[in-house]
Amino acid sequence: MEKGSGTLGRGALCAALLVGAAALLLGGCGGDDDGVERTAAPELPQLTRFQTALRRLPIRQPPLRIQSYLVTGRKHAVVALLRPEDFFCGRPPAERIAAIRALYRVVSRRFAVAGIERFGLAIGELTPRVVGFDVYARIKDGRVALTSAGRGRGSC
Repeated sequence: MEKGSGTLGRGALCAALLVGAAALLLGGCGGDDDGVERTAAPELPQLTRFQTALRRLPIRQPPLRIQSYLVTGRKHAVVALLRPEDFFCGRPPAERIAAIRALYRVVSRRFAVAGIERFGLAIGELTPRVVGFDVYARIKDGRVALTSAGRGRGSC
């Protein structure tokens, strides 16, 4: 409980839910003699090489503080999403391009380790919308092209 509030804080609530879920998964709350037949938990599907590589991409790390990655419908196409201020503020276009190239090198290495040689990468604006966001840059074969939105000044 949060001090003096009489309610569980978010962290305490999450911990309580995880403990409860673990108890259910490990045999329920009633023990083995509760008369309920137990079955094995279904196996989780294995991650693909692409999904594994995605999980290893940098989040909230320099040079670009990517907040999340959006996978598009195209094969191995990814949009790295970041806050506009992390892209624009204090960075002229040449520095943006250098930061994007640095990110591309990391992404390229992680995908290569997973056996993925061809992929698409774009840099976009983090918004609550999944469609209709600004794309700041597209990277193809290591070549960075800023879009008109990416060449702009943004708001700092």
